[in-house]
Amino acid sequence: MGLVVYLVEVKEIKEVILNKKFFLFILLFFNIYLSLYAIKISEIEGTKILSNYDEIKDIEVERVFEKKTGTSVFNRVNGLAYPKNENKMFSGLLVSRSKGNTIVGLYQYKNGKGNGIGNDYYENGNLKSKSKMIDDETQGEVLFYYPSGRLERIGYYKKYNGIEIEEKDTEYYENGKIKSTLKAKDGLNAEMIGYYENGNKSYVMNVIQDYSVKGKINYLKNGESIAYEKNGNLWGILNFKNNSAYGLPQKLFKNGKLKYEFISAAEVGEKLETMTYFKEYFDKSDKLKLDCDEVSSGEWHCKEYKKDGTLKNEFTSPTYKPKKDNSFWINAFLGIWNILF
Repeated sequence: MGLVVYLVEVKEIKEVILNKKFFLFILLFFNIYLSLYAIKISEIEGTKILSNYDEIKDIEVERVFEKKTGTSVFNRVNGLAYPKNENKMFSGLLVSRSKGNTIVGLYQYKNGKGNGIGNDYYENGNLKSKSKMIDDETQGEVLFYYPSGRLERIGYYKKYNGIEIEEKDTEYYENGKIKSTLKAKDGLNAEMIGYYENGNKSYVMNVIQDYSVKGKINYLKNGESIAYEKNGNLWGILNFKNNSAYGLPQKLFKNGKLKYEFISAAEVGEKLETMTYFKEYFDKSDKLKLDCDEVSSGEWHCKEYKKDGTLKNEFTSPTYKPKKDNSFWINAFLGIWNILF
């Protein structure tokens, strides 16, 4: 009886070994098959003119699909890419070509999702953008370029609460100087800083990154935004909540000195409406010229002062509208709003 059991066990062990060998043989055969029939990007027509050809030429893919810009070769089922008239998820490389047949995009897929390189090109072959995809999402570093080939922007992306967000971003003028930066502070909250070409700051904004529209990022101003003139002078300190200025204190500066401060009565400041209080200061001075309070809806009580600080006039009017240096007021707001919006 013991001998029979022993022989059975030996037979089972041999079968396991044979099965493992067979599996390893199949795996080896499959890998050899793939290596024999894999396609290198260098074999695809038109790739040699691409500016990053040396970087991508040896990437191997299972198969290649080509399409013209504005057309589709895939059906999407539950978000997964299937070649039309096929029932197997696409794994390989999608090549997008312009009407002139130049390559304008290379995108790797695995099991129906974007996985690998995701490159866009100008028709001259220079990179337009370069990224790495993981399961249809951009993660890590993304580079954007001007048609000249110079770096336009570097962005870094990460996952936050199930969505892909910008972690930090730097944009450049074509001469290589920094144009703007973004740095996430806490989840979707971020700080944006803009620069003039002379290197001086143009703005510092606190924003919320809004991803409610797929494929697009909106930056909602939330908190304090500071605007500067090209010479470095302070131009405005503005406050927002969810992109609205309504009911929040605003300050405008002239030649670096505080000129107006008020509460905005408008969602966006270019409407120039005020509420609650309005103060005007003499030019190049911190002395009050006009001090108005809204005592009730539409009714203002104002005090007007001389340069020496003594009271010049005092009045209340239901129809009073604070007088402003209109040329400065309009130019300042146009300038600031062009910077911030």
